[in-house]
Amino acid sequence: MKPSSDPAILDELLALHHAPRGTVADMSWGLGKLWSRELLERYQPITVDLDPRKGAAIVGDWTHQSDYFAPASIATEIWDLPHISDAGATGLVGGRVGGWGERYGTRAPELKGPTAIIDLLEPFLASAWTSLEPGRGTLIVKIADQVRQRVLRFQPYWLWLLALTRGWHACDRYERRRAQVPHNTSQIQEHIRRGTTHWLVFHNFEGCPGEGRVVRRRCHGCDRMFAVRRRDQQTCGAAVCRQRLSRLNRTSTHPSVTVMPSPVGIRAVA
Repeated sequence: MKPSSDPAILDELLALHHAPRGTVADMSWGLGKLWSRELLERYQPITVDLDPRKGAAIVGDWTHQSDYFAPASIATEIWDLPHISDAGATGLVGGRVGGWGERYGTRAPELKGPTAIIDLLEPFLASAWTSLEPGRGTLIVKIADQVRQRVLRFQPYWLWLLALTRGWHACDRYERRRAQVPHNTSQIQEHIRRGTTHWLVFHNFEGCPGEGRVVRRRCHGCDRMFAVRRRDQQTCGAAVCRQRLSRLNRTSTHPSVTVMPSPVGIRAVA
């Protein structure tokens, strides 16, 4: 089953790609919406945000990581950068009271101009490279796309291209469909309405430091969950469960048998 929320997606990506026993840092903490309580307890991330009101452990700029991280000290970084530039002063994603601008940083003065989001990518990648552990560093980025000045900006693809150019290894991706609210002012549609969030995973070496996620399946004998060791494994391995599954298979292969008396004894009639 595909994950259906940001914490569920982050849970799966960390389980697959995070180096065991390594330090995790969330470089765009905001209000911690990417994390569930269980995830926070499991990974205990270092939280970073430029806004002191967000309650992050470190108040700092994600492009100046050397100011607060020792070189090669972080195993995995999470980055959820703003997705929209040129937010208006009164709109939902701009300066409206209670809107997204205050929560997600879309009203920042540097986010002006059609390439403002793309301009954030390369400085962050350079800063993250110095902080991640060589040979087992992981970068997980959540990013979306936008149309600005009637041009689709291809923001996730710029991130992919710039990362590869700087020597990152692209390892995984996930796309989550979001509900797309109809635009309330456009009279002519010029682009496909997009409601997709892209999750991209990169490493600072040719490989993946994650140990993978153990696949679990429900035992056909005792109904408990167990770790799968073979693709065709149907029981947890206990003898009683194997016997029970064998009986079930025989029953499904051979229809129920009715026993009737016969002049020469007992015969079985299907």
